[in-house]
Amino acid sequence: MSGLPTPARRWSVPLTPGHSVVVHEHRDVVGDRLAAQFHREYELTWVERGPGRRMVGDTIDHFDDGDLVLLGPCLPHAWSVESPDEAPPRFAVLMFSTESLGPELLAKEEFAPIRRLLKRAERGLQFPRSCHGLVGAALSGLSQQTPSRQLLQALSLLDELAAARSDPITASDYRPNADEEALLNLTRVLLFIQSESQRPISLAEVAEVADMPVPTFTRFFRRETGQSFVTYLNRYRVEHACQLLHHTDQPIIDIALQVGFNNLSHFNRQFLRFIQVTPSAYRRQGSEIGVADPKVSDLAMMQ
Repeated sequence: MSGLPTPARRWSVPLTPGHSVVVHEHRDVVGDRLAAQFHREYELTWVERGPGRRMVGDTIDHFDDGDLVLLGPCLPHAWSVESPDEAPPRFAVLMFSTESLGPELLAKEEFAPIRRLLKRAERGLQFPRSCHGLVGAALSGLSQQTPSRQLLQALSLLDELAAARSDPITASDYRPNADEEALLNLTRVLLFIQSESQRPISLAEVAEVADMPVPTFTRFFRRETGQSFVTYLNRYRVEHACQLLHHTDQPIIDIALQVGFNNLSHFNRQFLRFIQVTPSAYRRQGSEIGVADPKVSDLAMMQ
């Protein structure tokens, strides 16, 4: 087995007296991955410069310049650089909790839209490009502002985002787990899949990563992600293939092998299962087609 991924870590907003939010700026990130983490605070992350891939809960997606997401409490997440040849990404991160913003303030009727936004953020939310300039300008340099300015800007941003369109990131049946040990294990496994998916991975091997017997791991993974390990792995490989089909001119057979499928026919079957078109049709149509919900695809195949 190759080296295991760095374990996820839990960390909290280091609030100090007089501070309600914390702003982090990750500039010129060194290495190919920001540490996987989870915490009980909300997190608004704006990518000033990409590209790469982000893992949130049970979902791994491509990100690029201007990517903007709001994550609720206890969502495991990690961002990684797509290619070591690309310029390193830059991030601005705003972290807060309902307690730090003031429960009595948020309970007022004027803040009902923000309350609804935070509720939806429990599954993670991605915002359209129309929001990127506003948030980028607001977050840029915010770490140098006074605590009162940071709080006012955070409330203003949440008010703007509450009125904007947003799409859930995780699957419809995904629910954050407040069990820290389960979150650590799941994040560790998902990072292992991300780093090793280009080669054959056995169920026994990934169960070892989670430090569980195979039957226990099988139940654990389905409970935490809503799908089997094999389904998740194939779905992840297909999503990676989509990015290569869209951004490169590599032959389809080379892409199939690169993402971890050992033969073209198996790759084509799995691609059709999740994307519902062939790889060549996807390349012609571009990236307007998304990865299908695996459970919907499973039902379609059974009918």
